[in-house]
Parts: sequence; C-alpha cells; structure tokens
Amino acid sequence: MLNLPTELALQVIALLDTCTTLRDLTYDRTLWLGLYHWVRSFLPVPTPDSPSSHDPRAHNSSSLETLSQPSLEKLVVASLQVERSWLLPRPRILTRLVSPSAPMRSELSLSSLEFVRDRYLLAVYEQGMVDLWYMDTDMDKDGQWKDMKLYAWYAFDEDLGVLSSAHEVSVSEDGEVLYVAVTLAEVFITRIISIRLDAESANTIQRFDVVNGVDLSSPRVVRAIDVESGIALFSHVSSMDVVNWRTNTSVPITVHADDDLEELWNGITAMTFCGPYIVCFRARSIELYPIPSLPDTAPSSYTPHYPHLPVLIHRFSHITFRRVSVSHRRPSPSTSPSSSLPTSYTLSFVGYDVFHGLFQCLLTLTLAPVPSLTFALAALHPVGIARDMVHAYASVFGAGAGKPAFVGAWALGPQGRRGVWVERMRESLTTSLYAFSWDRTRQNVRPRLKESVVVGEGPEDGDGAVDDSDAVDGIVVETEAESSDEEEVGFVRVQTGVPLMDGKIVMEVPSIDLREDITLCALSEATGRIALGLRSGSIKIV
Repeated sequence: MLNLPTELALQVIALLDTCTTLRDLTYDRTLWLGLYHWVRSFLPVPTPDSPSSHDPRAHNSSSLETLSQPSLEKLVVASLQVERSWLLPRPRILTRLVSPSAPMRSELSLSSLEFVRDRYLLAVYEQGMVDLWYMDTDMDKDGQWKDMKLYAWYAFDEDLGVLSSAHEVSVSEDGEVLYVAVTLAEVFITRIISIRLDAESANTIQRFDVVNGVDLSSPRVVRAIDVESGIALFSHVSSMDVVNWRTNTSVPITVHADDDLEELWNGITAMTFCGPYIVCFRARSIELYPIPSLPDTAPSSYTPHYPHLPVLIHRFSHITFRRVSVSHRRPSPSTSPSSSLPTSYTLSFVGYDVFHGLFQCLLTLTLAPVPSLTFALAALHPVGIARDMVHAYASVFGAGAGKPAFVGAWALGPQGRRGVWVERMRESLTTSLYAFSWDRTRQNVRPRLKESVVVGEGPEDGDGAVDDSDAVDGIVVETEAESSDEEEVGFVRVQTGVPLMDGKIVMEVPSIDLREDITLCALSEATGRIALGLRSGSIKIV
C-alpha cells in the first residue's frame, strides 16, 4: 500500500470502507425486520416458538421484539429457499414414521392428518387414537429433516371396537397449548384433550390430558372448536349444533333446506368460525349463520356492533363437493376509528367434484356497512373434459387430458398459498403427487384458459359455443334436455380467462399394492414438508 500511487491508494481505502459498511449493514436488525415483513406479504413465514404463520397473533409487534437479527435472517432465508424448491421434484426416498406402538397402529386406518404450528404433525386413527409427532424445522447437510419423533399420544381407555373418528384442533392464544376434540360418532362420545407444546420436552413421550367431554344424544361429528370461547360445532347430515364444551350447554341451528329432492345430497362437509358467523360448507352450497348466544357463555365482541345478522347463502349448480380443504380466515384491518374489529374476512378452499375436478375458490365476508358474501373462482384443475372438447384442448391440458383421472387426496395450506393433491389416471399403476402455489399479488401471471372449456359431462354433439356474459364468478352452468320426458342434464363450462391451478408433479409413486394407496395428505406451508397417509395406516414424509 505504501508503494502505491496516492490516487490508487485512496480508491482502495474507499472500497474497503464501502465493503465494511455493507457488511455491517447485513447485521442490522432493522434491515432484516423489513425483509421479514416484505417476505411475509407473499410467502408463508412462521415465527419460532410462536403460533403458526396463519395466526395474526404470531406476527404482532410484541412477539417480533423478542426475535434477534440471526433469527430474523434465518426465517427470511429459509422461506426463500422453500419457495425456490417448492415446485421442484422431490427425492423418491420417503421417510416413514414409526410409532413405538407401531403394531397396534398398523391394524388401524388413518382418519386425518394435520400439521400444527409447522413443526407438529397430528395423526388421528379410527377408534379415536391420536399421535402427535414433533418435527424439527432444520435440515442436515444432506438436505434431510433432522428430528422426527413421537411427542404425545392418546387412546380411549374403553374397548369400543373399530369405530370411525373425527377431530378438530385449536391452539391457545399464547400458542403454547394444543387442544384436540376427538369424536366417536357411533357411540356419541366426544373428548377434549390437550398437550403443552414445548420443543424442549420433545425427548420424552407424553400423553394428552383429558380436559372435558361432551355428552351427545345422537351421532354427531365435531367440525370446529374455539378454545377462547369454549364453543364447539357439531353436525349430522344436514343439521348442526353449537355446544359450550365447558358448561355442556347447546343450541341447535336450523339449517336452510329446500323442498326438492336435491337437498338430500346437500350434506355438511366442513364448518369453521369467521368473525360473528359460522361458515357451513355443504355439498352444493356455502351458508353463513350468525353465532347464537349460549347460556353461561360470554357474548361475542361483535354483538354490540352487529346485533342483527342475516343468513348468507351461495349455491353451486351442478357441482357437488364431497369434501373441502379450508384455509384459515384472514381478517382485514379495521378502518373504523370507533372499533378495532375487522370489517371483512377472506378465506380460501379447495373442493373436489368427481366429474369436474378441483376448484380453488375465494370467499370474502364483508360485515360493514351491510353483511354480504362474495364467491370467486380463483383457479381450477379439470380432471374430466367433455367428450366433444377433448381434441380441441389437448394442447391446454396435455396429451392425456382426455383420459379420466381420479384425485385421491388433496390439502390446502392454512394461508391458502400452497397446496397439494394426489392424482392417478384410471388405467395407471402410478400415483402422482402434485404441488401448487397461489400468490394473490401475482395472480395475473398464472396460466389461464384461452377459451371457455367444458368440464364434466357435456353434450354429445355440441358446437362449444357459449356466452361468457352469463358467467357467474367464472362458471357457466348449461343444461341439455335429452327428451321431453326427462329432466335437463347439467354440465359446467368454465369462463375464458380463469387461471389453472398450475400444479407440478413433484413425485411419482408406484401404487401396485392397494394398501400403499395414498388416502390422506397434509402440508406445512412454511417448511414445504408434505405428509402422506396410506391406506395401511402408515405415514410417509416428503
């Protein structure tokens, strides 16, 4: 340096000062906090030792104050890495979860799978058996997940035989306690169990504590629970009850019913809480009912602002969703200076119609000034194309678009931004695992239908003409009278410009043995981890 010309030495010193300043800037907490908020605006980002990313409480100012600069940097970098690899092919080597009680579990079928706070996997078996697995969110140098171990378990003490079971979960406000409601509908039994979520206790297998039970007078299935209010929602075919499981008081809700025979096919498939409403997903409609007041239950904070709420209904024509996967609600910030309550909510769901395919939809509940419900078709994945439209749209849906496919399982993440489904062609012995993502801020760049497309059973000699001006939320329902003595047969035509779900095959699994068929799936949006439930009762992690 001493022998360098003065001008060159000054440039070197200036460069060193610049590099030192930039290096120091990368250790600035304010910078990474800003990047954290930026990434969280379009990617699922969980916080460590906090509720999952779909919970607004997980990202409030008080919880972020405790995060150090290295923790914020780790979250941002990990989220971007997951986004980069989410739609890429996965290795064929699957990790099989082996429970200490594996012989007993192997004789039972899985009822449901669900990730909780991204690092816990809840598995519910028939007969009400429950396993909670702890999964470390870190990877080793080979890209494999580090720890996957059984964290807690529960089983009914009574020998009740082989019964079907259902469950719903809720996390306490501080994110430290998990509550699970397990129902055995055939024997009218529902139990609320709980476990404290603490990663430091993952080395010891615990048992769930029984918090309470709910006495049922008829076979009912639990659909949703809320820990803060102590309210649980139950349903049976086309009826539902709101129950306070702390006081064991209940109020029935009269579900809207038509006089025609189609109402027999409009059973309840899912329920969830959304502000002052109960969202009831049925096979052919979505219905919102105000949460009723229960004896010995504190009134809702919405009651003073919305004392009289109407019932809101949206119907599907010629579409039947046997099951739906629903995201968590996303409240919008309040714009009223007199109240901090949200004025609208948005949630996503994916429903499957055997004849038409997968539909990803958005629901928007607006409370002020007048309560209203808005339905929109966000994207679709047609698995059946009308016979007269197969050849014309082969380039859009691929060479095998005309072959009927079957979707065996599907799941949408809690934020509605990522999802998976399992699909198999009816003449194939290979099952394909698809992954898709949905960024609401970049939805205009997704592949879209260039022309209107018929999905399902269409007319034998139709010319494909359709008036898109008659579309409702992207879906046109058409009918064809086969004869004067027969009823009209409906099919669904999707409007021009509707986005495709744009799923990518991330893994193909041979399914020669029926016991190895994938019947359930779940995903952790923030970590990119996928759980597959097999017909044999086994669980594999991708």
